[in-house]
Amino acid sequence: STNPSVLSVAVGSGGRGGVVKGVGPGSAKVCLGSYCSGSVMVLADQVVQLVGLGVSVVAGLELTGNNTVSPQPGDSSTEIVVSLRSRFEFERERGTVLVAVLYSDGSAAPVEDSDVTLTSPSSSSQSVYDIQGKEVVALTSGQTQLLVAWSTSEASCNVSAMATVPISVALPEPIGVIVNNNDTNNTLHLLTVPGDPANTTAGIPLSRSLQVLLLYPGGRTLDLTSDP
Repeated sequence: STNPSVLSVAVGSGGRGGVVKGVGPGSAKVCLGSYCSGSVMVLADQVVQLVGLGVSVVAGLELTGNNTVSPQPGDSSTEIVVSLRSRFEFERERGTVLVAVLYSDGSAAPVEDSDVTLTSPSSSSQSVYDIQGKEVVALTSGQTQLLVAWSTSEASCNVSAMATVPISVALPEPIGVIVNNNDTNNTLHLLTVPGDPANTTAGIPLSRSLQVLLLYPGGRTLDLTSDP
């Protein structure tokens, strides 16, 4: 820094890059050898502080639209609004957890996934959802919470924060079950029992692999073949 009373420069975490911090009002440049940045202005001596975490769980997108019909040909229009959906609506639906650091000046900055830890606050929460990496997977209907912790180290300073975010799972009831034959080599739906000559002479199998699907309203299906 050309003026340490305005800007301080420290080495970043793990020796990667640098961290520039405003110290006091004024103007300064950041230099690397003989190469310097443009002037950096610090407008106030009030320190910007971390005030918490902003956390969102995104399970999907919702589309809403309004049709505007005009008596004049060609003047009709359709307005489509896309919004993020935090409510889980299907079993095993996955939701991405987005985390940002909030500062006292109203700004926000996304954080590295590796610095975030997700935790279920209770055993009842674990029955509603499962944590897989940085995603939440819906299991059963319920209203519960998710604990989010963030911790990092910059310029030999450890910083951490925690937040709690609500989790809402509202699963529809299935309307049917679909069972498919997975055996593509034999179209005859025949089985026999151990010791039956039909197995050794005619090649009729003792068992057959089946695919089991739950059918939901709207035609959505859920594969439960591997469920115990």
